[in-house]
Amino acid sequence: MKEESREQVKKRKKKTTAKSRAPLWLHRMLKERAFVRRNVKDRLFCYIFEKDRSALLELYNALNGTDYVDPDALKIVTVENVIYLSMKNDLAFTISGVLNLYEQQSTVCPNIPVRFLIYLGEEYQKIIGEYGDEKLYGTKLLKLPTPRCVVFYNGNKEEPEESFLYLSEAYEQQEADPAVELRVRMLNINYGYNQRLMDKCHRLWEYSYFVELVNAGLREGKGIQVSGEEAVEECLRRGILEDILSESRKEVLGMLLHECNEKKVWKYLRQEAREIGLEEGLAEGREEGRKEGREEGREEGRKEGREEGLAEGHAKGRMEGFREAALKLARHGNAVETIAEILEIDIDLAKQWLTDK
Repeated sequence: MKEESREQVKKRKKKTTAKSRAPLWLHRMLKERAFVRRNVKDRLFCYIFEKDRSALLELYNALNGTDYVDPDALKIVTVENVIYLSMKNDLAFTISGVLNLYEQQSTVCPNIPVRFLIYLGEEYQKIIGEYGDEKLYGTKLLKLPTPRCVVFYNGNKEEPEESFLYLSEAYEQQEADPAVELRVRMLNINYGYNQRLMDKCHRLWEYSYFVELVNAGLREGKGIQVSGEEAVEECLRRGILEDILSESRKEVLGMLLHECNEKKVWKYLRQEAREIGLEEGLAEGREEGRKEGREEGREEGRKEGREEGLAEGHAKGRMEGFREAALKLARHGNAVETIAEILEIDIDLAKQWLTDK
């Protein structure tokens, strides 16, 4: 058996140490994540409104100033597994020639217009397929449902009651009248915001109140399990979300736990990538600095070489740490877009790493 060199031993120990310091819940979450996201509703918002079509119709009417009364007029067309593995939107439906794409988010994602563009393309492709692909090249105009994209925000960061995100904000060259535009309406649905909307859609108010009870428990340090249980009990006492909570209590608590753990995963992986990158960068920087300093043979050369080596090593090691984290996430079935969002890196860089692996 070939004997390992000192450097090989160091690298092996470093990998073992990095892996062992990851908490057990992280390994379990990563292992189950892909399965969970593809097979059950893991967000309470879309679970509630898909389950209650009347509430979804009420929400649509409240947002658009309409007065439709037949829930059967809604057709759920939620987009799943689009282009990248496990990439999907929360809730999509059509009614009276309008394609509605809804997302619930606890963080503001500036890339959401790009994601909506992908969802729309996928949905339109299915519609065109129903017409017959050959008709796309015909002389008759194909009619497509009008898109309306909405994000329901309930995170901790202060946001206005209503704001808009635009696809053109992502363009490298900004134009006054871009050839392709997509507007996303973002509504703050935290408890106490958008009261007129809440008055028109009672189910949305119930959801907002329930989430506020959970967050209140978390702020008191009770943990997600206790906070969720207490919020359920309080809502059942007051008849809030009573039909959902009495029938699906276990599922609701499971969704809360999943969402909470998912946030912990993202935070941990970002921190781990930075720590690994910093460690590797420091080691490489010191070595580069010593080598260049020795070659110069002068005190000035040693100092300059050390500083340049450290800077270069920091940058290179940090990127290597993010690369390892990206590969780890990919092995557990995460989409390239999700990986880029978790690690806060450019999506093209993430694609390159996964292609080169």
